[in-house]
Amino acid sequence: MTGRVVHFEIPADDVERAQSFYREAFGWQITPMPEMNYTLIGTTATDETGAPTDPGAINGGMMQRQGEFTGPVLTIETADIDSKLQELEKLGGAVVEPKMAVGTMTSGRTTALAGCCVPCPTVSQPCVVFRLTMKEEIG
Repeated sequence: MTGRVVHFEIPADDVERAQSFYREAFGWQITPMPEMNYTLIGTTATDETGAPTDPGAINGGMMQRQGEFTGPVLTIETADIDSKLQELEKLGGAVVEPKMAVGTMTSGRTTALAGCCVPCPTVSQPCVVFRLTMKEEIG
């Protein structure tokens, strides 16, 4: 299914403080990955492939606040990143991170991501930042 939120990221100025906060406030599993400057966040149980076992549940990550990603980022599944980016630009969005490969999944396919900033019509914030993801052969 496309259009569903599959991951979230929380940028933080003080990552260690934020890790402690979310661990204590919500009981989330916090797994620092210092070699990647990233923290995995587990909000729900997962299967052997790392996929959430509760329908509709998602897990996420945390990183140092920087660049375009100053607020929470939602990762949304799509069937075709290129055509979805074109559609979002027509609707007033702006690409802030070009499509890139981010690793090979267990299926042997590569996941691609692209960032998009979309004006938020309901608040005075400049945009909502999210990434689009799809599994495709990159090469």
